[in-house]
Amino acid sequence: MLSLIRSVGIHKRFVHASSTSSTTAIANFLQHECLRPIHDELLSHSKIESPYQLSKLLDEVIGRSSLSDEQASAIHNRLIEELCQHEYGISQIHAKKLRELGQPLTSKSILEIVKNNPGRVSSSWELLLKHGESLALLPDELLNSALENTVLSIETKDAQNQDLSSIVQSVVLLNNIRDKNQVDPSIIEKLVGDILDADVTCLLSTLLAEQDFPITVFEQRMHVLSDYQVYLLAKNCPFDLLSKKEKLLLSAVDVIGKKSKVHFNERETQKAKEVQQCFSRIKDGVPSNWKVEKITTDPIESAAEFITLFEQIQAEKLDERNLKLAKKLLRIFGVFRGNTKISLELYHSYLLRYPDDSRELMFETFLALAYQSYETGNTELLEYAQAFIPDNTSQHMLANVYRVLILVKSRFDIEHSLQLYNENIESLSKENDSKTNVAPAGLVAEALILSYLSQNELDFARVIFDGSVREKLVSGPTAIKRIKRYLALYGETIEEGKTEEAMKREVLQMLRNI
Repeated sequence: MLSLIRSVGIHKRFVHASSTSSTTAIANFLQHECLRPIHDELLSHSKIESPYQLSKLLDEVIGRSSLSDEQASAIHNRLIEELCQHEYGISQIHAKKLRELGQPLTSKSILEIVKNNPGRVSSSWELLLKHGESLALLPDELLNSALENTVLSIETKDAQNQDLSSIVQSVVLLNNIRDKNQVDPSIIEKLVGDILDADVTCLLSTLLAEQDFPITVFEQRMHVLSDYQVYLLAKNCPFDLLSKKEKLLLSAVDVIGKKSKVHFNERETQKAKEVQQCFSRIKDGVPSNWKVEKITTDPIESAAEFITLFEQIQAEKLDERNLKLAKKLLRIFGVFRGNTKISLELYHSYLLRYPDDSRELMFETFLALAYQSYETGNTELLEYAQAFIPDNTSQHMLANVYRVLILVKSRFDIEHSLQLYNENIESLSKENDSKTNVAPAGLVAEALILSYLSQNELDFARVIFDGSVREKLVSGPTAIKRIKRYLALYGETIEEGKTEEAMKREVLQMLRNI
């Protein structure tokens, strides 16, 4: 009992630290059993004002004592464990003392060193690998502390100085934490955001598959997401979350519905190469039992994911409550997927649900059948398609109807396209649209010019272009630039001997995007 009273007396008498928290920490430290052998020596000192002063005092006392290496090690480790968070510098002092003694840091000492690392000298990743090699198994708590510090150190705002190494290190750390529930969701959100901002999309797949989906991060970047990032959103986001975010859902339907394969863009491909180089550098320095990702840049088939998404949409009847979604599905099945059967089934069901929007639904069905007619060379489909041309349409829709007919008829008889143009061009407005900067008449003229180019009629296409400009059907830089692009592409493909193929590809693209 006497020793306990005297020990308590020591910490009450000696401690005058600069803050309440460090005062408490010093007081707790001074009560520890490991100090018992130097207890009397400590009594000869009047006060302890800071963790640094305590560190210096202990160093002097230990140096004069006859403590064994193991006893000294216990004190050094305990000091790091208790006071590192208050004065980080003392951890480096006492870690060095332990190295001089040939004694290891405890797991808790390593945790405190990594957790409280200010990052001025060494990164938390470097400290983890440096000190963690003495441990047979790195605890999740230690890996998680390194992860938090590493993620919080990532700065991706400067596109020329993105912290790719820290992003890669963070993913490696996360992948090796056994209990992912320990990881703060805000850390996952920041890491996913940094990955999206840096276009290191190759790291997203396993990250999204294992975590609560950070949909807010995707929502904040909706207008800059790549196709592959949207694909991963559609694949990994629980539908009950995705269904509540209309714009993200429409984007997901667009990407995986319209593309048979989803590819990395050029920047993502380059970043994947850089990530692979980072992994190669990292692999030799990490424990042999750590998981290190393999990077792939292969395109992914989207059909299965699209059908799954479509079935979920239908199960919740979302397409019966959202006209934009309904029209997208009609376009995808009728044009991009070439599934006329499903397209017509959807058309009839949507007519019942959206009776006031029948013109828009009819146009989508007209376009789908006309597109298939051009692609397959089936004239009967074009005749069938014309039965779905809506009446009493706006100038915009009327122009689109003429564009479709001119383009599709050009495959079978270009003279029919010209006749349709001549009979109807005067009925269309020459005033440029405020959104597209192209007039309805200009869009139809553009379609006729592309039709003639697809039939290797360059000279007549130029005649139409010059006449359209002269008659003010085509006016303004946007409208003129669009047509000149087709003329330039025609010239480029002549040298390659692929003019007809290239121009027909442009016709199909124009039809898809009408």
